[in-house]
Amino acid sequence: MRLVCVLLDTLRRDICPSYGPTIVPDVQTPNLDALDERSAQFQSHYVTCSPCMPARRNLWTGQCEFLWRPWGSLEPWDRPLPRVLKQAGVTTQLITDHYHLFERGGENYHIDFDGWELIRGHENDPWITAPPADIYPEPTVLGHMAARYRRNMETMTSEERYRAPRTFIAAADWLAANRKNDDFFLLIDEFDPHEPFHSPPSYRRLYHDDTPDVAWPPYGRVERFGLTDEVLDRYRAAYASQVTCTDRWLGHLFDTMDRLGMWDDTAVIVMTDHGYFFGDHGWSGKPGCPWYNAIAHIPMWVYLPGEPARQVSQVSQNHDIYATILDWFGVEPAEWSHSRSLLPLARGGTGAVRDLALYGWFGMGVNVTDGRETYLCQSVNEGNTPLAMYSQRWSTAPWWQVPEPDAQCVVQPSLDRPELVWMRRELSVEDQRPLTQSASGGHHPSQLFDLRDDPGQLRPVTDEARIREWRAKLKRRMEEFQAPEEQYARLGL
Repeated sequence: MRLVCVLLDTLRRDICPSYGPTIVPDVQTPNLDALDERSAQFQSHYVTCSPCMPARRNLWTGQCEFLWRPWGSLEPWDRPLPRVLKQAGVTTQLITDHYHLFERGGENYHIDFDGWELIRGHENDPWITAPPADIYPEPTVLGHMAARYRRNMETMTSEERYRAPRTFIAAADWLAANRKNDDFFLLIDEFDPHEPFHSPPSYRRLYHDDTPDVAWPPYGRVERFGLTDEVLDRYRAAYASQVTCTDRWLGHLFDTMDRLGMWDDTAVIVMTDHGYFFGDHGWSGKPGCPWYNAIAHIPMWVYLPGEPARQVSQVSQNHDIYATILDWFGVEPAEWSHSRSLLPLARGGTGAVRDLALYGWFGMGVNVTDGRETYLCQSVNEGNTPLAMYSQRWSTAPWWQVPEPDAQCVVQPSLDRPELVWMRRELSVEDQRPLTQSASGGHHPSQLFDLRDDPGQLRPVTDEARIREWRAKLKRRMEEFQAPEEQYARLGL
């Protein structure tokens, strides 16, 4: 059995023409379109945890973590996907340009793979240290430019030297070298189309005559940064250019599978971790704000050899991909896993894997949907308290900080596996501010939306009976996950 999983970072559902109208007219994604014509397209697929590394712990472990901890590394009790598959005799390989997997807060995600390859140079990857030598012409920039990325740009002297091309060329080469391997799992974690939106020259003018070399939007309210409609159009165009470039090199991978005859016995999953705001609801980027569908409702395709293309309407989430991959290889997830296999749905099953999707970002809103209505539940107080984090791995991303594991930490049994212990640390308003991005978001009201007549989530439902019903649904789902007690208090449940 063989499976290729492609994780494209920051792929909005409405940038993919196969899902319907797009935020930029006539977006070109011929390879995603071709995949759609032979795959199960999941219509009600949602994030679980955000942003980047929490979403990857969903995939690596099948766990929903945002009620307990922020961005961080794998926990000692996790059963990571590559380790479980390796124990089952499957060769595992990671090819990625997602440098967060190798820095503090993500330092142990790669170690269980039989092989891994890091493609250098994306975003703030600490790679090139020499000052720019003007090998790459001085770029035009919309938004901001990180000095580290400007140095990394010096290596991008042709299209094949950009980020996504290098990743997919390496992945295609790995497939060719391993074509006689009967059992493998290849994970391609491609950081594009994540910002900075920087595509080779031939893509930059596809969607706007004034697309800059590099577009790097700020995070927050559009009015705070003076983001006019014209500026937002240029950001969308730069993003669409990057999507098209990524799609073109995804096609290189698919062409290699064609040449090697792999579609007959190799499953393919293409997924993303979250979307992005381009002025939606007045927001830019991924700031501390309500998790509207521009971020939370995401595309996902599952190709299974011998199965026809179909649309899957049942609710699914990113942490379900863990059990799905294990199921393909005939392996059962641990009994405490939150993940459920989606293979029955991809094969045309009519039953539901789950009735509700629960999703969010640590310390921010806790959200629930059945695909028809969505309830975005926020803290009932501006201090966003009480809030605590639980972990045995006291690390997070370099630009954030968790409090030191001081005397305020309490060692206690974990909630879902009482034979194990973790540390609990209550977070003050100042402790939690950088972890929750509350400084950029502020306090927000809870909102219920009926997606059937308000897909854009512009008109909150005011019927108090329906709101109470959804608050009860949210509380029930949180109880099923054994959420920490302080979360109910923080949300007024």
